[in-house]
Amino acid sequence: MVTVTLFRKENCDECEKILEMLEELKLTHPHQVAIVNVNELEFNEQNLTRTAYPYIKVGPYVLHVPFSKADLQIALGASLDRARHLASVGDKSYERRISRGKSFTKTDRFSLWLSKNLIHLVNLFLFLYAGLPFLAPALMKANLTVPAKVIYTIYSPLCHQLGFRSWFLFGDQLFYPRDLAGIPDVKTFEEATGIQSTDVLAARSYIGDDSVGYKVALCERDTAIYASMLLFGVIFVLTGKRMKSLSWFAWIAIGLIPIG
Repeated sequence: MVTVTLFRKENCDECEKILEMLEELKLTHPHQVAIVNVNELEFNEQNLTRTAYPYIKVGPYVLHVPFSKADLQIALGASLDRARHLASVGDKSYERRISRGKSFTKTDRFSLWLSKNLIHLVNLFLFLYAGLPFLAPALMKANLTVPAKVIYTIYSPLCHQLGFRSWFLFGDQLFYPRDLAGIPDVKTFEEATGIQSTDVLAARSYIGDDSVGYKVALCERDTAIYASMLLFGVIFVLTGKRMKSLSWFAWIAIGLIPIG
């Protein structure tokens, strides 16, 4: 028995006629039918518009509409003859494919699970990666300095951790810019800490205190980057993983506008 796969879009008028023809040929040409709704797959818009739907695939043969019952009969007959021939000559590659198609291994189960949950794993990683740095100042505030410093140490190779480019929690201000920034009505990093911004090592190692607050283990820029990625991942899940891809010039604009 061969498998006939029908690839279709939603609101397919021709599909009922195709299924009726397949049902009529079932006695003389044994087969099973698999239906794939391409709208439910994660294709981009170009794939959906470039390919003519519906079409069927039976063995190595593909029929695009319009096709007649005779065309379908010929394709089924050729596919059945091919399958019988390969089975009769003991084609090992064919036998492996048939055997493989009848089994569902642990690897298949894992691949299926991963394909359905990859976005959730990515979101979880981003949540932990962007969220853990905020635990460090909370631990410092609770006087749990050892686990807090472990977090600072873990993120140290991944971020510059400069105090004048970081968020501070539980203090007078959320951030302390350099004096060079010239932001009015905001205490500068130099004023709050007594550390010159040119002393990069000191600005990097400074964690904070009860008055200034305690530094988040990731800088403002990295926090924004990974939090934005997490936000997009959450939106992607909530929209049912149906978001149209952007054109290349839109990506260029998105990349250049913040720089400008």
